[in-house]
Amino acid sequence: MPFGLWPVTADDAGWLRLHGAMRPAEVGMAVWSLLFHSGPIGDALAVPDTPAEALRLLAGLDTVYAPGGLLLTDSTTGVLVEPGCCCDLFEWRDWLGTLNGLLVDLGHSPAPEVEYHGEVVRVWAEGGDEATPPADRACVDVDRAALSDLLRSAQRDLVGFLDVTRIWANEVAPQQADQFLAALDAGLAISEPLPLPA
Repeated sequence: MPFGLWPVTADDAGWLRLHGAMRPAEVGMAVWSLLFHSGPIGDALAVPDTPAEALRLLAGLDTVYAPGGLLLTDSTTGVLVEPGCCCDLFEWRDWLGTLNGLLVDLGHSPAPEVEYHGEVVRVWAEGGDEATPPADRACVDVDRAALSDLLRSAQRDLVGFLDVTRIWANEVAPQQADQFLAALDAGLAISEPLPLPA
């Protein structure tokens, strides 16, 4: 069923990076994803009749869902660790657990997993839900001291996304914009301060 409440990106080439320089159609795609995965339209395929109704629906939800999370890339090796199935963007703060050596759930298949080796956090790209992980699986090693800066960077991107979404919402459904933005911020825990060491 075509979606016609607002423009969305036409391509589905993989992950949509949320940040402060997104084009309006990219923001529209991100909000569409929240609507499709959070509201009753996923199963019932009942799209609200107007943008205002759609943003009102999202603003009234206890939790907003969107498949995804934080992508971890090793710029030297090119290894990419993607969130697994059932990982959701609202869980991005779970990465804070890596600062304390805690178990972090990064989703099912391909089932990325975290291991701790002293001050190195090793994040495997796959195999965490297998009895015997693949011998050739790839990983990204991160110094634990660098994790705080990486999480701050992720939060800056999400705050930027919130800023461009505010502009987008004021154009699409101005009467619902403030309520929707407050719910989005709270639902994804975007602007709440990160409990990180100074």
